[in-house]
Amino acid sequence: MIGKSRTRLLPIGLRSCRVDLYVLRIAWVVVLSAFAGGPCQGAEWIRGAVRINSDVSAGRTSILEIAQIAQEKRLDYLVLTDQFLVRGEFGMPPLRNLLRYHRSRRSVKTFGIRDYLDNIRRSQEAFPDIIHVPGVDVAPHYYWDGAPWSPPFTGYRWSEQLTVIGGFDADFYRGLPVIHNRSFGIGEPAMLLLKLLPLVLCLPGLYIVHLGITRYEDNQGNRYAIYEKPRIFIGFVLCVAGLLWTVNNQPFMSGTSFNQYADHGVAPFQALIDYVEGQDQLCFWSAPEAEMKVDYGRVKLHTRPYFSDVEATMRHNGFAALYGDRSTAHEPGRGWDQMLRAYCEGKRRVRPVAIGEVDYHTDRELDAIVTVVAVSAKSVDAVKASLAAGRSYALSGGCARGFEIVTATVGDGESSAGIGESLRTDRSSVVFNLVWRWRSGAAPGSPAQGKFRLIANGQEVELAAVSGTSGSVQIPVDMNTDSVQYIRFLIDYPNGRVVANPVFIHRLTEKDRTHGP
Repeated sequence: MIGKSRTRLLPIGLRSCRVDLYVLRIAWVVVLSAFAGGPCQGAEWIRGAVRINSDVSAGRTSILEIAQIAQEKRLDYLVLTDQFLVRGEFGMPPLRNLLRYHRSRRSVKTFGIRDYLDNIRRSQEAFPDIIHVPGVDVAPHYYWDGAPWSPPFTGYRWSEQLTVIGGFDADFYRGLPVIHNRSFGIGEPAMLLLKLLPLVLCLPGLYIVHLGITRYEDNQGNRYAIYEKPRIFIGFVLCVAGLLWTVNNQPFMSGTSFNQYADHGVAPFQALIDYVEGQDQLCFWSAPEAEMKVDYGRVKLHTRPYFSDVEATMRHNGFAALYGDRSTAHEPGRGWDQMLRAYCEGKRRVRPVAIGEVDYHTDRELDAIVTVVAVSAKSVDAVKASLAAGRSYALSGGCARGFEIVTATVGDGESSAGIGESLRTDRSSVVFNLVWRWRSGAAPGSPAQGKFRLIANGQEVELAAVSGTSGSVQIPVDMNTDSVQYIRFLIDYPNGRVVANPVFIHRLTEKDRTHGP
């Protein structure tokens, strides 16, 4: 169990302090930073916006204009994720692919994948100081309940989405297993044979047609034919049915095997996650606690909150903890802690990371929600690596425009680890260190006060008030006997929030101490 911790809270109010006290406090921050070794040693914290729609899909601003805005707001990187494919289809049985109605909206697919990536490249060249990370916003599957002639006719899971962060390889996006993402190809031989199987109906059809035509020749050499119309009609119907059935199967088109006429559970989402992970790219669940209801008359679209699907799927990189709607999964003991504990116990192979998603469509400030990452180099690969490892924290509202972490580490007196890192120790207790500040002119303003919460292994172990333009927190925490544990923290202000990824603690066993790592 986590032992009772003790807090030494040192708020620093710079506006009313004397010069000597100001110097003393700055020195204190420097000492703490030196003791902790920095939040991620040798790394630089950079601010960026994740999940951005341009005029390629649902936005109204070009990628170049978005980069210009990012430069004005002093953002260091952008994760550009236009909607990959937005298409709804309903077909009449039994030939659903032939007798169908569909509607599409602007997307990366309609714009052109290569053209989309070229736009990002050109913007990167125009704004070299801003890292452009390409990606797409993906809704892998939806399904219909009811029929157009029998309302209510509802499409479910229409907005159940993942943010896929890839690279500049067009083939990667072209192969995403997303509903309606079809391309010409033979696919698996067994599946091709199955799709071509209805052609077998043409064989008995032709034979029956043959039997329905009787030919003979009289004594004078005149040739005649007797046609049995019912039999010929049956054979003709079999041939046409076999051909139409085969065409409806689309044998030379490849794509996901999940159609929109049944609820396939999380299987289509897991298929996307497996594909992305297999290509060494990233995917995060988007806005998992948001609900969407849209009424288009006889057609309704409904997406229920889906954090249960986040927990049910494996090998994704995490989820958006901060976004435009209300979120609770990051609260102590809720869904994120359940996933983190499963990761520590070895039940999850991929670390569940919390990020912030601005979901920019030109209808809000680009820096309304930012994700701050620690990178050793300013590059696309470095940003992706830090997002995957959880060397990051997310900020919303007023915090997104001015809050900064100077140091956030867990140490045992000899070594320390920062956000997204791991501390190996044989000690029974560790010390959490946090030094924070607000950038000049960006503080929430007196008497605004925040609520700091420290969470260890899913339990809230410390609650304290923070105020002023800078401050520090030191909290000793007694560890339990688990081999892998974690500590994370939240700060809530009236006008914003801070959600930090965990520091992991690996308790060394007797075997580790004897034989080494």
